[in-house]
Amino acid sequence: MFHRLPSPRRALAVKSAFRARKFMEIESFIQLHLKKERRHISKYNNPVINRHIQYHISMIEKAPRTMSEIEAMIQRKRIEIKNARSISEKQRLNTEYDALEWLKGVVKYHNHGRLSEDAYYC
Repeated sequence: MFHRLPSPRRALAVKSAFRARKFMEIESFIQLHLKKERRHISKYNNPVINRHIQYHISMIEKAPRTMSEIEAMIQRKRIEIKNARSISEKQRLNTEYDALEWLKGVVKYHNHGRLSEDAYYC
């Protein structure tokens, strides 16, 4: 299927909307993410999926908000994953590792001044 390129008028509207958008603080962006993650928890889901989402949420809530501390936690998680014995422990640690990687990207965007609600959907 071929995708249409946007018209020049549409491209100009997107650029001006991009310049005019309101930038968010890091905590409000993280709270928006956590709110959306909590919506995915359902009694109709497989319990493993609900547990995965809960691990993700709890890791982001208790994680630090500075890049150096996040990177140090990521290194510790890598070591913990390597030393983990059971599959359930590895799944939990991998979920926490993924949450830290997501948070690292958010902090990086925030430090560069590019964090907005539009960035959430990218």
